[in-house]
Amino acid sequence: ACKEPPPRRVKEVPTERWDNPPYPHGTQVTYRCRPGYIKLGRIVFECAEGAWKQHLPVTECRNKPCGHPGDTEFGSFELTSGSEFVFGARVEYRCNDGYRMLSQRNYRECQADGWSNDIPHCEVAKCLPVQAPENGRIITTGAFELGQEYSFGQVVNFECSAKYRLVGSKEIICSSDGKWSSHLPRCQEIICDLPEILHGYVRSPKESYKESEQLQFACDEGYRYGERADAQCTASGWNPTPYCTEIVCSPPRIPNGNFRPQEDNYIVGDVITIECDPGYHFKTLTGKTTSECTKNGWVPDPGCVQKPCDYPAIENGKLSGTLEYYKNYYFPMRPGQHADYHCNTGYSTPTGQYWVRIACSERGWSPAPKCLKNCHVRRLENGYYSDNHENVYKEGEKVRYRCNDDYYAEHEDGEVTCTKDGLSPPPRCIRKKKCQNINFDDGYFTSRKKTFHLQEKVTYSCHTGFVTPEGQGTGVIQCQMDGWTPPPKCIKSCKAPHVDILNYHANKTMFVPEDTIEYACSEGYQTADNMPTGTTRCGINGEWSPAPQCLAIECEMPTLPSGDFYPKKGKYRNGDVVKFTCTNKYVRVGPASTQCYYFGWFPSLPVCKVNARRCGPPPEVTNGSIAGGSVKQYQHGDRKQYECNIEFKLVGSKEIECVDGQWSSSPSCIEDKMPCGSPSSIPNVVLHQEDQTQFLHGDEVICGCKPGSGNSKEMKVRCLNGEWKPLPLCADPSPQCVLPSNVELVHNGHLPKPRKETEFHGVIHYICSSADRSIKQATCVSGKWSPEIECTAEESTCPPPPQVPGAQQITVGRNYKNGSKIAFSCLKSFQLVGVNEITCTEGKWESPPHCVERPCLPPQPVECADVPSLENQNLKIKKEGKTVYLSGARFKYVSRSGYELKGPLEITCSMGNWTSAPTCSEMPCGSIPKVANTQIEGRNKDIYEPGETVRYQCDAGFLIVGPPEIICREGNWTAPPFCEDVSCGAAPEIPNAYITSTQQHRYLPGARVQYECENNFQMMGGNYVSCRNGEWSQAPTCRDVTCEPPPEIAGGKVQGVKKSRYLPGESARYQCWRGFTMSGASAVACQNGTWTELPKCKGKGGKCGPPPVIENGELLSFPMQEYAQGTTLEYKCPSLYVLEGSRYITCTDGQWTSPPVCLVACTASEEDMDINNIELKWIVGRKLYSRSGDFIEFRCKRGYLKDPASSPFRVQCMEGTLEYPRCKPG
Repeated sequence: ACKEPPPRRVKEVPTERWDNPPYPHGTQVTYRCRPGYIKLGRIVFECAEGAWKQHLPVTECRNKPCGHPGDTEFGSFELTSGSEFVFGARVEYRCNDGYRMLSQRNYRECQADGWSNDIPHCEVAKCLPVQAPENGRIITTGAFELGQEYSFGQVVNFECSAKYRLVGSKEIICSSDGKWSSHLPRCQEIICDLPEILHGYVRSPKESYKESEQLQFACDEGYRYGERADAQCTASGWNPTPYCTEIVCSPPRIPNGNFRPQEDNYIVGDVITIECDPGYHFKTLTGKTTSECTKNGWVPDPGCVQKPCDYPAIENGKLSGTLEYYKNYYFPMRPGQHADYHCNTGYSTPTGQYWVRIACSERGWSPAPKCLKNCHVRRLENGYYSDNHENVYKEGEKVRYRCNDDYYAEHEDGEVTCTKDGLSPPPRCIRKKKCQNINFDDGYFTSRKKTFHLQEKVTYSCHTGFVTPEGQGTGVIQCQMDGWTPPPKCIKSCKAPHVDILNYHANKTMFVPEDTIEYACSEGYQTADNMPTGTTRCGINGEWSPAPQCLAIECEMPTLPSGDFYPKKGKYRNGDVVKFTCTNKYVRVGPASTQCYYFGWFPSLPVCKVNARRCGPPPEVTNGSIAGGSVKQYQHGDRKQYECNIEFKLVGSKEIECVDGQWSSSPSCIEDKMPCGSPSSIPNVVLHQEDQTQFLHGDEVICGCKPGSGNSKEMKVRCLNGEWKPLPLCADPSPQCVLPSNVELVHNGHLPKPRKETEFHGVIHYICSSADRSIKQATCVSGKWSPEIECTAEESTCPPPPQVPGAQQITVGRNYKNGSKIAFSCLKSFQLVGVNEITCTEGKWESPPHCVERPCLPPQPVECADVPSLENQNLKIKKEGKTVYLSGARFKYVSRSGYELKGPLEITCSMGNWTSAPTCSEMPCGSIPKVANTQIEGRNKDIYEPGETVRYQCDAGFLIVGPPEIICREGNWTAPPFCEDVSCGAAPEIPNAYITSTQQHRYLPGARVQYECENNFQMMGGNYVSCRNGEWSQAPTCRDVTCEPPPEIAGGKVQGVKKSRYLPGESARYQCWRGFTMSGASAVACQNGTWTELPKCKGKGGKCGPPPVIENGELLSFPMQEYAQGTTLEYKCPSLYVLEGSRYITCTDGQWTSPPVCLVACTASEEDMDINNIELKWIVGRKLYSRSGDFIEFRCKRGYLKDPASSPFRVQCMEGTLEYPRCKPG
């Protein structure tokens, strides 16, 4: 059982009365909450084992919450009791600065039934109306009328009528407590008392003076008036203040001397002693060295001037013994006296004499005594001094030296100077650079010397089989500072091969690697390529590659079925002729002989046939006919001749042959109407009419033979197609033509005539012995038969002339006898190598020329390809100073980046021209480069053709840098521009100013941000900043235009209470102490942060009047009317005010030092700022005092960011308190 009743609890009470113990085991008690508390769940206690125990879970009643107490307009509250808004809590309200509490209670308490009383109410503070002082008036600001209440912060200014001055504050301010900051001032008539002038007196004094009245005063002996000897009575006292100052002299400035005693100031009668430096004396030669302070300054003028001839201190020299020993007796000397000196060892006088005499003159010693350093020159290592006769040089003299061979002077021109420190710079000979006789590969120096001087030239030789890089056997090199130039070098050479070299001079015997020669084979020989010429290249091993090779031209033995040939050989050499015969019953079809050439047998071998086919009638020729007519059939081997009509010209062979049923090529008769030369150019022909150089086609002329030619008939000939027809033939007057052996002469048309070996004929008629028997005529013209005698021995005839590959086709005639000539011309794109004409000699033709493909000039470059590579360097040769490429030369091209080649990638030299080169195709471009902060004009594509352009445009606030267009070139885009951010960031923050325009994170170019200054600050330099090229223009400044308290002045003070700060336009008024007269205006005004000109109080100084009265502060001692010089007083400020400046003032020279000011201040301490992670934005320091109403700006410390829930960072000081903003870790 439980002997005690249930336990008493603070927050709970049992639901029933329990006052009858004991209570049996198991008894339960239920509790309820007391008023002001609430419970969560049941609270039950049970009697168990003689004690009351609470049921689980253990709970208790909690304080009942009241909710938020409610804000008051123009005020704030603070929780002063408890930590939450629950039962028992208390909040106290207070009004903002400038507002006052209307409610009786400034608090609310959380009670059982909620918050007590209504929310306190604040209303703006009001001050009572003010009355203008007598003889004065009120100057108000704003739109308030006289007689009405004034709001917190409003200012009322007072001023007095003329001849009255204001006593008290010039301005009063409506304070936050609804009271005026000061008592009302009053206007007092301006009266100046007779001033007391220390060390002076007023002339014709009066007891008092009214405004504008003047007085005059004088000073005692040893004193003079301060500014003027008179003063005027003004509202601020005597102006200027009448006072007398002691006459003082300032310490003199004495060049080349000093003085004693040294004081800050000297009074009349003080004397100083002047001490001049050695060599100088007192300016006034009176025998005295003193100067006295007088009312006119120092008399005599203190100064030191140089002594004419004091003891001369000679560097590195001495005076004669007596003068040196008794110098204090002999010096200074008078003009006209003299002294002797000499120089120490190692030095000499300017004249070189041991003793030199100097004389005292008005300008001092003459000549000036000097001792010059001696420089001794003796041996110079690796060199010598130019002037050997001089071993000693004096200071200032130049010394020249020269160096031995193989050495050079370190200094320009080998010149040094004798100075106090000896020869400078020290002379030095430096060994010249030398070159050594060096060993080098495959050559040697021709000189046996071991070393060579700079610039020396040396010849070196190369060993046999080696040459210099220039291809010579010897070379010349020169010794330079960096060694041999050029370095000697011998490279393996190639000897001139035993062939005819076409592209180098014949006397060149040695070639260097990479030289390529073109060589020609002798007649009857050719290269392995069956060409008359070949190329070979000199290799670095000194061997030609490929080795020059000329092989004998050979033809295989021919075969002729059913026939035979002779002569027979195993191999036939160039020029060999083979003749063919067919066996019985066989007929030869083809040439009777063939010749061996470099291209094989020509003409093609004949064949032997049993039956050769017959030919039909010869083909007809336009404008021509067959001589002797024609028949229906002709045997193999039959021949027929053509002749053209008189006006036409025969082109081709006039004779055709029947060959196995086919006629050989027939000629043609053409009319080319070419003009003719004069017939007189034909031998032995004379013109029987006027001659001319040329006759036109169709012209007829009459001509004849010269006398003695055996023909006197006139001939009429006609110019037809460039030929005269009939051709006039006139025999030589003394014919020398020899008759061929196979000719039979005909006399009178048909009878053979015996021949006489020694007989010469002008004109003959003949028949051939072995051929056709028709009678022919020939005339001896210029030693030759014309037309040629056509009878030739078969043994002496040549085969048909060769058809050279690459040459123009030759018109094949018949019977090429001894002496016949054939000319060759090559087809276009071929060039002729060898003779252009060959002759039939003893039955065979001379070796014909070759028609080889023309070489190619260097190919034109392919713009988009790298320099092509030549496959076979041997096909590149230099000829006549030009580089050419032989037929077959091949170049391979590789395209440059950004291009591809279209067509064949190789070109070959063929027929004098290069095959088609590839063409360039510029690669397209892919997608355009991305540029931040831009847009592009046009459509975005995956592929852009070469030359396409894309233009970029920058977004607003960005400026394009670089060309705005890019071009697709060679598969790549040209460099894109970039967009420079020319927008501006946050507007600059200006101390004591705030931004009035809407603020942004970024501003576009041209944007303006407007500012306004805080109260009592003036804007300097415009009121805005502009965004230009990403930067803000020069920001304006806000200048503090309030003034410090007006300063103290000697002999007077500021009337009334000194405020801690004065607004622009506010004024203060000075008054002089008793016995002082004011000069200047007594009132001073605060303008642009400074006071206008202060007045002056003149009188006898030394003592000070009453101390200045400061706003919100007081003296720690009772004020008196007069204080002695040196008196110190102490001020103090009330609580919640901060004293700024020195708390002490001292009376010094009749003037109080500046008093302190008492500020209703807010203190921003280091500790408070650390807690909130902030620091002062504009002022560096541990503490800052701010007056009530001022704003302070804070910023986050480094590494911290503004807390979003923080109060503003621009905080106003309100009655000594600050609400700190907050920053959190960044």
